[in-house]
Amino acid sequence: MSQSFQRKLLSPMLLTIPVLFTLMVTITFAQSPNTLGIFPQNSKPFGLSYEDHIKNYWKFAVKFPNENNPWTDKTGEMCRNGQESINSSIFYLPSGGGGNFERVCKIPAGVGIFIPVLVGEMSLLEAKNGTKSEDLPLLAKADQGNMHVFSLSIGDKKYDSEDLKKYGFLTNLFNLTFPKENLFGVVIPSNKTTMAAADGYYVITEPLTKGTYIINTYGEMCTQGDDCPAGDNFKGNVTTKVIAE
Repeated sequence: MSQSFQRKLLSPMLLTIPVLFTLMVTITFAQSPNTLGIFPQNSKPFGLSYEDHIKNYWKFAVKFPNENNPWTDKTGEMCRNGQESINSSIFYLPSGGGGNFERVCKIPAGVGIFIPVLVGEMSLLEAKNGTKSEDLPLLAKADQGNMHVFSLSIGDKKYDSEDLKKYGFLTNLFNLTFPKENLFGVVIPSNKTTMAAADGYYVITEPLTKGTYIINTYGEMCTQGDDCPAGDNFKGNVTTKVIAE
């Protein structure tokens, strides 16, 4: 995908083929000692494959209009929007992109957290005219090569780019429904369902016990090719203090 979550979502589509990146990041809150185990990618956390969880994540993330989407929230006030009524063992951690986000999010203990570390999607609504469905996976993956620094921290445990590569996943095609006023800035007269594919690095944690967890990632992307001038890199910086009650 062509840009970070923020660049595509919140400052709509600066590149010719818009694709979404989610970058969560560096901590300004006090560090918590609490850490969480991560399910391996070939497992079935809470009864579903990683791919099924990833597809469900995108359907959830995209369905909100811009004004009440947890991904635009700077403080965490809306972090549970749409998840209060979900009978699920997974909590989708709101992501962000370009710029700094510092959130506090209270969630139920006993659920696992789905963390979109650095991710992207591409749909027929966002691609150039003439794009075919079968082209979408490669388009979704296109910008991964531009990401040269990314990391995830959960409490005092840090995962660098090499650690996270084992959690990279490119999905098959799936249906994605965009609202009229959507985060990606796609101009449509009303809600519309289209084909999409997603790529990126996704982590699913074990269930949380009661406590406080600091989850952070850092992502940096060169938007000008390999010879990226100083200052032209895109950086995402989001921090989430998760309180499991």
